[in-house]
Amino acid sequence: MNERNEVHIGHGEPADPTIIGNEQPRLRALSELSNFKVAEDDPDIRGWLVRDVNGESIGRVHDLVVEMDTRQVRYLDVALDAADGERHVVVPIGLARLNDDSNVVSLGATSREQLLSLPQFDHKSFSRDRECELVGQLQGLAEPAADTPRFYEHAVFGTKGFWGARRAPETLMTYQLIAIATGADVDDDREEGSDRP
Repeated sequence: MNERNEVHIGHGEPADPTIIGNEQPRLRALSELSNFKVAEDDPDIRGWLVRDVNGESIGRVHDLVVEMDTRQVRYLDVALDAADGERHVVVPIGLARLNDDSNVVSLGATSREQLLSLPQFDHKSFSRDRECELVGQLQGLAEPAADTPRFYEHAVFGTKGFWGARRAPETLMTYQLIAIATGADVDDDREEGSDRP
Protein backbone atom coordinates (compact mmCIF):
# COMPACT_ATOMS: atom_id res chain seq x y z
CA MET A 1 0.00 0.00 0.00
CA ASN A 2 1.51 3.32 -0.96
CA GLU A 3 1.41 6.72 0.73
CA ARG A 4 -1.46 7.89 -1.52
CA ASN A 5 -3.69 5.28 0.15
CA GLU A 6 -2.99 6.51 3.68
CA VAL A 7 -5.13 8.91 5.65
CA HIS A 8 -3.74 11.31 8.22
CA ILE A 9 -5.14 11.99 11.66
CA GLY A 10 -4.56 15.43 13.10
CA HIS A 11 -2.10 16.69 10.48
CA GLY A 12 -1.51 16.80 6.75
CA GLU A 13 -1.89 19.13 3.82
CA PRO A 14 -4.41 21.97 3.99
CA ALA A 15 -7.65 21.63 2.08
CA ASP A 16 -7.92 23.02 -1.43
CA PRO A 17 -9.54 26.43 -0.86
CA THR A 18 -11.21 26.40 -4.28
CA ILE A 19 -13.50 23.46 -3.46
CA ILE A 20 -16.91 24.39 -2.04
CA GLY A 21 -20.44 23.17 -2.54
CA ASN A 22 -22.05 19.75 -2.84
CA GLU A 23 -20.96 18.56 -6.28
CA GLN A 24 -19.46 15.27 -5.08
CA PRO A 25 -19.31 13.46 -1.77
CA ARG A 26 -15.90 14.40 -0.46
CA LEU A 27 -16.29 12.69 2.90
CA ARG A 28 -16.09 8.93 3.23
CA ALA A 29 -15.88 6.56 6.17
CA LEU A 30 -12.47 4.91 6.33
CA SER A 31 -14.15 1.51 6.78
CA GLU A 32 -15.67 1.93 3.28
CA LEU A 33 -12.26 2.53 1.68
CA SER A 34 -10.86 -0.98 1.34
CA ASN A 35 -7.59 0.19 -0.20
CA PHE A 36 -6.87 2.81 2.48
CA LYS A 37 -5.38 2.66 5.94
CA VAL A 38 -4.32 5.05 8.68
CA ALA A 39 -0.86 6.49 7.98
CA GLU A 40 1.95 4.49 9.55
CA ASP A 41 2.97 7.17 12.07
CA ASP A 42 -0.60 7.87 13.23
CA PRO A 43 -2.49 5.74 15.75
CA ASP A 44 -5.62 4.02 14.47
CA ILE A 45 -8.03 5.32 17.10
CA ARG A 46 -11.00 3.23 15.98
CA GLY A 47 -12.27 1.31 18.98
CA TRP A 48 -10.75 3.74 21.50
CA LEU A 49 -12.80 4.83 24.50
CA VAL A 50 -14.31 8.34 24.32
CA ARG A 51 -14.69 10.56 27.40
CA ASP A 52 -16.68 13.78 27.63
CA VAL A 53 -15.93 17.13 29.32
CA ASN A 54 -16.74 15.56 32.73
CA GLY A 55 -14.35 12.65 32.18
CA GLU A 56 -17.21 10.18 31.86
CA SER A 57 -16.95 7.28 29.44
CA ILE A 58 -19.60 7.96 26.79
CA GLY A 59 -18.79 5.52 23.99
CA ARG A 60 -16.12 4.51 21.48
CA VAL A 61 -14.67 5.78 18.22
CA HIS A 62 -16.50 3.66 15.67
CA ASP A 63 -14.94 5.01 12.46
CA LEU A 64 -13.00 7.89 10.93
CA VAL A 65 -14.59 10.17 8.34
CA VAL A 66 -12.04 11.20 5.72
CA GLU A 67 -11.99 14.20 3.41
CA MET A 68 -10.94 12.56 0.16
CA ASP A 69 -9.38 15.70 -1.38
CA THR A 70 -6.61 15.84 1.23
CA ARG A 71 -6.79 12.35 2.80
CA GLN A 72 -7.30 13.93 6.22
CA VAL A 73 -9.62 12.73 8.94
CA ARG A 74 -12.14 15.52 9.52
CA TYR A 75 -14.63 13.77 11.82
CA LEU A 76 -14.79 10.95 14.33
CA ASP A 77 -17.82 8.66 14.08
CA VAL A 78 -18.55 8.17 17.77
CA ALA A 79 -20.81 5.32 18.90
CA LEU A 80 -22.44 6.81 22.01
CA ASP A 81 -23.78 4.66 24.82
CA ALA A 82 -27.39 5.85 24.91
CA ALA A 83 -30.34 4.75 27.03
CA ASP A 84 -31.96 3.11 24.00
CA GLY A 85 -28.78 1.47 22.69
CA GLU A 86 -25.93 2.72 20.57
CA ARG A 87 -26.28 6.07 18.79
CA HIS A 88 -23.77 7.35 16.25
CA VAL A 89 -22.80 11.02 15.85
CA VAL A 90 -19.94 12.70 14.02
CA VAL A 91 -17.61 14.96 15.96
CA PRO A 92 -15.15 17.32 14.24
CA ILE A 93 -11.60 16.21 14.95
CA GLY A 94 -10.67 19.57 16.44
CA LEU A 95 -12.93 18.89 19.43
CA ALA A 96 -10.94 15.76 20.32
CA ARG A 97 -7.65 15.20 22.12
CA LEU A 98 -5.70 12.00 22.58
CA ASN A 99 -4.91 11.18 26.20
CA ASP A 100 -1.20 11.14 26.87
CA ASP A 101 -0.93 7.80 28.64
CA SER A 102 -3.87 5.68 27.47
CA ASN A 103 -5.89 4.84 24.37
CA VAL A 104 -8.63 7.32 25.19
CA VAL A 105 -10.03 10.19 23.15
CA SER A 106 -11.19 13.13 25.28
CA LEU A 107 -13.82 15.62 24.15
CA GLY A 108 -12.73 18.25 26.64
CA ALA A 109 -15.33 20.89 25.81
CA THR A 110 -18.28 18.68 24.89
CA SER A 111 -20.78 16.91 27.14
CA ARG A 112 -22.77 13.75 26.55
CA GLU A 113 -25.93 15.88 26.38
CA GLN A 114 -24.46 18.07 23.63
CA LEU A 115 -23.50 15.00 21.62
CA LEU A 116 -26.92 13.43 22.07
CA SER A 117 -28.49 16.64 20.71
CA LEU A 118 -26.54 16.27 17.42
CA PRO A 119 -28.22 14.61 14.44
CA GLN A 120 -27.75 10.86 14.35
CA PHE A 121 -25.13 9.78 11.81
CA ASP A 122 -26.74 7.28 9.46
CA HIS A 123 -23.50 6.26 7.68
CA LYS A 124 -24.76 7.63 4.39
CA SER A 125 -23.34 10.42 2.26
CA PHE A 126 -22.36 13.43 4.36
CA SER A 127 -22.98 16.58 2.32
CA ARG A 128 -21.37 19.99 2.82
CA ASP A 129 -24.82 21.35 3.75
CA ARG A 130 -24.98 18.83 6.57
CA GLU A 131 -21.44 19.77 7.64
CA CYS A 132 -22.43 23.44 7.77
CA GLU A 133 -25.48 22.60 9.90
CA LEU A 134 -23.38 20.53 12.31
CA VAL A 135 -20.68 23.19 12.69
CA GLY A 136 -23.34 25.87 13.18
CA GLN A 137 -25.01 23.79 15.89
CA LEU A 138 -21.69 23.15 17.67
CA GLN A 139 -20.98 26.89 17.59
CA GLY A 140 -24.39 27.63 19.09
CA LEU A 141 -25.51 29.49 15.99
CA ALA A 142 -29.15 29.75 15.00
CA GLU A 143 -28.17 28.93 11.41
CA PRO A 144 -25.67 26.76 9.55
CA ALA A 145 -22.04 27.86 9.38
CA ALA A 146 -21.03 29.48 6.09
CA ASP A 147 -19.65 27.26 3.33
CA THR A 148 -16.46 29.18 2.67
CA PRO A 149 -13.42 28.23 0.61
CA ARG A 150 -11.48 27.72 3.85
CA PHE A 151 -14.18 25.72 5.65
CA TYR A 152 -11.75 23.28 7.27
CA GLU A 153 -9.76 26.13 8.80
CA HIS A 154 -12.67 26.61 11.20
CA ALA A 155 -11.77 26.21 14.89
CA VAL A 156 -13.70 22.92 15.28
CA PHE A 157 -11.30 21.33 12.78
CA GLY A 158 -8.13 22.76 14.31
CA THR A 159 -5.83 20.00 15.51
CA LYS A 160 -3.26 21.99 17.48
CA GLY A 161 -4.11 20.20 20.75
CA PHE A 162 -5.21 16.88 19.24
CA TRP A 163 -1.99 14.98 19.96
CA GLY A 164 -1.54 16.09 23.58
CA ALA A 165 1.98 15.11 24.64
CA ARG A 166 2.08 12.12 22.28
CA ARG A 167 3.69 14.17 19.54
CA ALA A 168 4.91 17.71 19.04
CA PRO A 169 2.43 19.38 16.70
CA GLU A 170 3.82 19.63 13.17
CA THR A 171 3.08 23.33 13.04
CA LEU A 172 5.21 23.89 16.13
CA MET A 173 7.97 21.78 14.59
CA THR A 174 7.72 23.79 11.37
CA TYR A 175 7.98 27.08 13.26
CA GLN A 176 10.98 25.76 15.17
CA LEU A 177 12.69 24.77 11.92
CA ILE A 178 12.03 28.23 10.48
CA ALA A 179 13.37 29.84 13.66
CA ILE A 180 16.52 27.71 13.54
CA ALA A 181 17.04 28.61 9.88
CA THR A 182 16.72 32.32 10.67
CA GLY A 183 18.85 32.10 13.82
CA ALA A 184 16.00 32.97 16.21
CA ASP A 185 15.80 31.48 19.71
CA VAL A 186 13.29 28.60 19.57
CA ASP A 187 12.82 28.66 23.34
CA ASP A 188 11.30 32.17 23.41
CA ASP A 189 7.76 30.77 23.68
CA ARG A 190 8.44 28.51 26.67
CA GLU A 191 6.87 29.37 29.97
CA GLU A 192 9.20 30.57 32.73
CA GLY A 193 10.47 27.54 34.68
CA SER A 194 9.12 25.01 32.15
CA ASP A 195 11.00 21.72 31.96
CA ARG A 196 9.92 21.18 28.34
CA PRO A 197 12.83 20.96 25.92
